[in-house]
Amino acid sequence: MAVLAHPYSMGLEGPDLARAVGELADAGLVGIEAIYGRYSSRQRQELGNLARRFGLVPPAARTITGHQADLRVGTGQGDLKVPDRVLAELEARRPAA
Repeated sequence: MAVLAHPYSMGLEGPDLARAVGELADAGLVGIEAIYGRYSSRQRQELGNLARRFGLVPPAARTITGHQADLRVGTGQGDLKVPDRVLAELEARRPAA
């Protein structure tokens, strides 16, 4: 499944980011990383809104890349906590084997 990690690293915001996410969603994108410890609350909200707008799952970094020794999947630095429903949403979109 394709999930866009660190969407702000594309150097886009506002309408430009929305346009890019929409194009990726049309091409089969399943999720967009909306919860990341370095994002401001405004950025998290913007990405969550984009996820809803385009029918994407809004996972967090630890949901999709939980590989740091000091972190567990579903948790992160600071206030980062990923609801269990996010993992369930990703699992529900997994293609049948």
